[in-house]
Amino acid sequence: MASKRLRKFGRALGTLPDDRTTLAQWSAQVGEEMETVKGLLIKQGPAGAVWLHAAGGGAMTRYRVVAHSKMDLVGVDDDTGDRVPLTLETAQLYAADWDRIVPALRDGLNLSGPYRPVSDMHHTWEVGRCALTDERSALVYLVAAPRDQMAAILDRLVATGVQEAVVLVGDAAAVNAEAVARLRGRKVQVVGIADAIALDERRRLVGVAGPESVVGDLRALMGLAPRERPPYQMSRNGARCDIVFRGLDIAVDFGVGVSALANLLGKPNAPCSAVAIQAATHCVEPRLLSGSKGVRNDRQSRDEARERIRKLTENMRRHGSGHIEYDRWEAERGQLLTMVKDGDGLGGADVQQTTAAAAGRAVGGAIKRAIAAIAKEGEAGKSFAAYLEDTIRDPTGQHPCYRPGDQAPDWLIAM
Repeated sequence: MASKRLRKFGRALGTLPDDRTTLAQWSAQVGEEMETVKGLLIKQGPAGAVWLHAAGGGAMTRYRVVAHSKMDLVGVDDDTGDRVPLTLETAQLYAADWDRIVPALRDGLNLSGPYRPVSDMHHTWEVGRCALTDERSALVYLVAAPRDQMAAILDRLVATGVQEAVVLVGDAAAVNAEAVARLRGRKVQVVGIADAIALDERRRLVGVAGPESVVGDLRALMGLAPRERPPYQMSRNGARCDIVFRGLDIAVDFGVGVSALANLLGKPNAPCSAVAIQAATHCVEPRLLSGSKGVRNDRQSRDEARERIRKLTENMRRHGSGHIEYDRWEAERGQLLTMVKDGDGLGGADVQQTTAAAAGRAVGGAIKRAIAAIAKEGEAGKSFAAYLEDTIRDPTGQHPCYRPGDQAPDWLIAM
């Protein structure tokens, strides 16, 4: 089961104000995760006002938003009377959709029992109970209050007498250390969505290493023996990928080939499109990799991409890293640079190939390099590499496939 980690989305929760965050601001905060998490956001209507740079840069100007219709938004400078057209991205407000997030957590973490908002506590829910042993379970809370209110909310939880529980927050690193210590004294573990939660293909919010990602530390606080970890697992950890194969640990550098392997292992006995694998690796839609000449990275497309890269670079240089759009510009520029590089042959010559064949060769080469790197990681790495060589069929073709047979291992995958 493949899933996408939500590091930036978790950090954004409690940071961006629910009542005045535009889609552009969400995009700037979550970067390449935007396509993954868009379904966890809900429209709140147009903003009352937005701040925009005047044409050519310079100081930002406040524009009052006038909505003539859902698609016809205009910004008015009340001081000068100047009017500018606005887009939904810059003027439409979005908030985290808790009516989707809470059920997705309950389903993904296999929580039992009822869930309900905690009275008189902003954005705080009891989301259910998570099994610790056959006889014992722990209550799981979700606290999504703004950071400046978080310590007060956690203190109020302590005052209610809560104990032997898990408190999910957006970013555990942002929680006051004293509040965390008080909770641990009551055997309550604070867990960050940014560190422990991923979104799977069924749109469930799951633990990156199963439910143990959420309750593992709580077991230690309560003196319970840890549950046996999954024998087959791939989990991205920053620039590295942690692998468990037949219970043995392997760690390799994360890259295109490792990402492609994760896509294949998550779909046993099902041929996968090389184009879809390549698109997922670059965080773009597969349709963006196909064009009128059979490949998106033909000469005309790359010329357009280079022009866009130039404009993005100029925006980043002119406005600096403090600009609200900087992270989005940087992510888009990185994706375009990779696509242009992948489409250039020796000496920068154009490569005219069909999309599927080119993707098959690119993905297959990356997979072979990843397997070679895995094989260098001791006896466990050699064993896993040999297994991959035996079970990954047609790696350089248009539809590579992981074929482990009828007894497919249950891989837990979080990228």
